Amino acid sequence: MDYKYKEITDYHYDLFPPAVLNYEILINHLIDATDALARFDAILKTDLIRISFMLF
Repeated sequence: MDYKYKEITDYHYDLFPPAVLNYEILINHLIDATDALARFDAILKTDLIRISFMLF
């Protein structure tokens, strides 16, 4: 399907969509986000275990 993105939006002063994607930068940001989510998930699991021990 051919989308005409330039006609849809004027987002970021005509800089969207980018002409070329730099996948190296994109992947690095995705890896950082994945690491942060994993840490957050570990914190949640630790707190849930702590709370469950307090309840019983």
